[in-house]
Amino acid sequence: MRAFVALVAVVAFAASCSSGSESGRAREAPAPWQPDRSCVAHEDCRPAPSCCPAPCTSDVINVEDVDRAYQELKKTCPTTPPDCPQAGSCPGHQYMCIDQRCKLVMEGDPEYPVPP
Repeated sequence: MRAFVALVAVVAFAASCSSGSESGRAREAPAPWQPDRSCVAHEDCRPAPSCCPAPCTSDVINVEDVDRAYQELKKTCPTTPPDCPQAGSCPGHQYMCIDQRCKLVMEGDPEYPVPP
């Protein structure tokens, strides 16, 4: 009988905790938006926009999210252009769909396409 009373007390305490007001609890900030990096074909993949463009970037996203990525970028990039490093050249590369994920593939990587 004591075990039953103890169980009822624990359940009642848990119920009172879960029905408390939202204002007394810290609210979690929503997770920042993350672009889709999944793909089916190579044409699905594009480099993500950035405050400092690079000649080739490993941040590769699904083409469907490029417009949204630009909108999100406007919220985070400073209004005056940041001091970006000088853009240089990049060895042979392609933005490809590898194992259903968008990826930067460099010349010489096993996934890099062999010319016909």
